[in-house]
Amino acid sequence: MADITRRAHDAPSGVTEKIMYEAFRIFKQEGCHSVSMGIAPLANLTPTAAGPRGNSVERLLNLVYEHLNGCYGFKDLYRAKENYNPTEWQPGFYAWLPRVPQPAMFYAVIRIQNPRGLWDFARGLWRSIRRSRRQTAADPAHKAA
Repeated sequence: MADITRRAHDAPSGVTEKIMYEAFRIFKQEGCHSVSMGIAPLANLTPTAAGPRGNSVERLLNLVYEHLNGCYGFKDLYRAKENYNPTEWQPGFYAWLPRVPQPAMFYAVIRIQNPRGLWDFARGLWRSIRRSRRQTAADPAHKAA
């Protein structure tokens, strides 16, 4: 399972794809019938029996996916995995929250994604919000509404 793919900023373009291609080729030679590239968090959220808009948790997670991509790269990760033309997407959900999430939990998540600290997180969040607003304002469908 390929769960984490990162590359240095100065690595040649396509190096990650080349590594993945070679790994898949070797796996096939060794007789593997399938591989997993891990999950793409929050991608393809669909409403459930809770109604056409989904329940409040689904709406919140979809909002995070659509508007906080700059903080984690949800859409980028999904597109990167989609480029390999998977034969199957399996839904997967991994979550655990106590009844009342503690601030330390949110801080830990922020630190994991932003090792440079809270200011790095805040800058990324601000950029993401500004980028989302610019895209919405530039969308002809939004202007017509």
